[in-house]
Amino acid sequence: MNKKNLVEKLIINLQERAKETKKSFESAQQAAVAAPGAMQSKSDTTKFQMSRLAENSLNAYQQIQRCISVLKEIDSSKDYQIIEVGAIVKVEEGQSEDCYFVLPSDCGNQTVEVEGEEVVAIASKSPIAQALLNKKIGDEVDVKVPTGLRSLRIIDIE
Repeated sequence: MNKKNLVEKLIINLQERAKETKKSFESAQQAAVAAPGAMQSKSDTTKFQMSRLAENSLNAYQQIQRCISVLKEIDSSKDYQIIEVGAIVKVEEGQSEDCYFVLPSDCGNQTVEVEGEEVVAIASKSPIAQALLNKKIGDEVDVKVPTGLRSLRIIDIE
């Protein structure tokens, strides 16, 4: 799989999310400024709520920007012998195969298609990534996820 194409697609997706998040921040910020304050109404909860919404949107935007920076630093040519951040991992579960791209803890949570294959970007703190980190091809891991226990066998690392 072409890791460079994978990273580029993830960056494009994150840039789109960043645009949407920035718009949300700007809208919430304007709403907070326009909301009546304590002197204009019996309660200033609307102003407070809009301010919190703006703050949350700004934090999300900054996190997305950090993830984009991290993705730009990933070495697409590195050869992985064990699973670590930046590795693409193919696992087998029963008769099906899944492909994961392990990213730093604040990143992940998106799926892209590369070369006809679906790749799930997962954060290194996720249960699946935690189970896979430092393992090698052929290892088997059991992962406790909200839906139950999953048994995965590592079949490839890129």
